[in-house]
Amino acid sequence: MFLTILIIALFVGIFIWYFFLRPKPVVEEPMEMEIEPMVEKSPEPAKEPPKVEKKPEKPNFMISSHWDGERDGYVFKSGDKGLGYYRDKPRVSFGNKEVVPYSPQESPHQTGLRSKKLV
Repeated sequence: MFLTILIIALFVGIFIWYFFLRPKPVVEEPMEMEIEPMVEKSPEPAKEPPKVEKKPEKPNFMISSHWDGERDGYVFKSGDKGLGYYRDKPRVSFGNKEVVPYSPQESPHQTGLRSKKLV
């Protein structure tokens, strides 16, 4: 019985506070703005996009009969085209796994990434 009276008193108190005692929101008067008349402007001529010069692409193989030192992005080895500098494949490591993209020469029927466990 006491609990019921307490709950009813609580609801009555919330009702009185919400409708009579709480602070009212301040409503600001809208500001007067000057509106400019719309004038149709002639469309500007389309600008040509800036020409981007493409860098010449590095060759996949550079023939060399001996080691000439390290070359950025290349590996010196003997491969399908002979001894020389072959373009290095991008490698990405995730924790203890190294991910290497498949190349069409290695695996023509598979696509995607292969991973090998690094030790």
